[in-house]
Amino acid sequence: MNLFWSTRMLADEKEHHLTEFLAAALHTSDKFRTAYADYLFADFANKHNWAPPEIESIKTQVNIPETTCPPAMLITLADGKTIACEHKLDAPETLASAEEHLTKMRQYLDLAVDGLIYIRISCKPPTPDVMTHTKYIHPHNRAHFLWQDLYPLLSCDDHVLLKWLQEGFEWLGFTPTDIIV
Repeated sequence: MNLFWSTRMLADEKEHHLTEFLAAALHTSDKFRTAYADYLFADFANKHNWAPPEIESIKTQVNIPETTCPPAMLITLADGKTIACEHKLDAPETLASAEEHLTKMRQYLDLAVDGLIYIRISCKPPTPDVMTHTKYIHPHNRAHFLWQDLYPLLSCDDHVLLKWLQEGFEWLGFTPTDIIV
């Protein structure tokens, strides 16, 4: 039995479901937490002369007074830096209008956070003002992270949560194009 897949159909908000399982995996596996921080934050941390990123806490759907749209995850690093994470799926029930989404991204950048990452299924770059913002974290070769970028990280530990997520990513098609499952 795969609890990720078994509980997915019970969830009204598929983005929240994926976020909660991702957060649970980060809480549970030290190896995954380290791989995730290294992959998503290390270059940005180095560029801004931060300490090497080490995740201290993860909160999901955090209500922040300055905004009406809570980030999917709020990650606090051991040095006190905070990273807001915006997760999107390309499903009709989870896609905001273009203007709503741009407003949301700008609100996140205005928060008292030190960085923002954006993860989607497919490439859809944010506006230039978001892309060039000093808090915006993205890979060198793309405008934002893709869910498939996280797939290789899921094999860093044999914890059952990571196995469930890995199978879920395969079922959802969140695998790099060079990996055949």
